Amino acid sequence: MNISLDFDGTYTEDPQHWNQFIDSFLEAGHTVQIITMRAEHETNRSLKDLAKKIPVHFTDRKAKLPYAIEKGFHIDVWIDDNPMWIYQDAKQERVDFYNEYQIYKHAAEALGLHVKNYNEWLNS
Repeated sequence: MNISLDFDGTYTEDPQHWNQFIDSFLEAGHTVQIITMRAEHETNRSLKDLAKKIPVHFTDRKAKLPYAIEKGFHIDVWIDDNPMWIYQDAKQERVDFYNEYQIYKHAAEALGLHVKNYNEWLNS
């Protein structure tokens, strides 16, 4: 099975458990890779560390499924907190909204407030 794991908002929410997931699936003979809408110049230490273990792909704000098809690999299972990015390119305003959401989320968590998921926040 070929599994695509999103980075921002998915892996970043619980790296310890996602690392266990990755190790478990690799041991079982599956393929796990990160497909992120980031541009390669937006990489960070965590992505660099992941790239030592599994492939990391940067779509540069392009939809993930067409990217995978263009690169010649088939994904059986997509794990993504925002499935729309599998099929849809990110327009700059959506990227700006997502960045604003991240600021809201971290502030709400720091204050101990209920944190809406991205789609709830976007529609509020």
